[in-house]
Amino acid sequence: MTERPPIGDPVLVCEGVDVFYGRVQTLYGVDFEVRKGEIVALLGVNGAGKSTLLKAISGILPVPRGTVTYEGGDVTGMASDEIVRRGIVQVPGGRGTFPGLTIEENLRLGGYLFRRDRKRLRSEIDRVLEYFPWLRDRMGQHAGTLSGGQQQQLLLARAFVSRPSMVMIDELSLGLAPIVVEQLLDIVREMNLQGVSIVIVEQHVDLALEFADRAYFLEKGEVRFQGPSAELRERGDLLRSVFLAAAEEAVLK
Repeated sequence: MTERPPIGDPVLVCEGVDVFYGRVQTLYGVDFEVRKGEIVALLGVNGAGKSTLLKAISGILPVPRGTVTYEGGDVTGMASDEIVRRGIVQVPGGRGTFPGLTIEENLRLGGYLFRRDRKRLRSEIDRVLEYFPWLRDRMGQHAGTLSGGQQQQLLLARAFVSRPSMVMIDELSLGLAPIVVEQLLDIVREMNLQGVSIVIVEQHVDLALEFADRAYFLEKGEVRFQGPSAELRERGDLLRSVFLAAAEEAVLK
């Protein structure tokens, strides 16, 4: 069994981050950090600002106030493709594959940083297929024909092709059976063992807290808690809102 490397110094640091959708402010002075080799859970009810923070870090949304630094460099407002070059990759929630493209084409898009080096691209895809061996026999199959769990595996594989140093995963378990989620988490754990820092947004609080080293809890665009996952387990005042929201969604369905 591979021994997990020690957690290092902060590599991602967000300070005082504000984000707006039009004139509506959705993040208010958010401070957030991830250390080298760490797994961080980002929790809160729907609309709390979790996905918004990931998009701000990824360069998808502008950051009018505050700063985002990665490995000591200021990446605030940097283009998304340059953020990826720096080593940060985001895995979107739901079925974020390109359904009309084949599995191989999806993987090649994940490795677009190496598009001018075909040998390197082939090598990186082969490396990732070691973690997802079933993909190798289906490279010509269209992504849209895969099950939800298989598409989520393809999303992870596509993200790992670029050899990121940090992966941000938005709603890994969305719509998936628990056994499938466990399989996906095993793969993410293995990547973390290789030194990849992980940020995971997850509605299943118990699952996220069991998986993560530290946790942040967002409420209405502000950080209400940050610290070891075990400490958040003791904050019933915060977690109750997530459980109630999940119960209401189940009733509505």
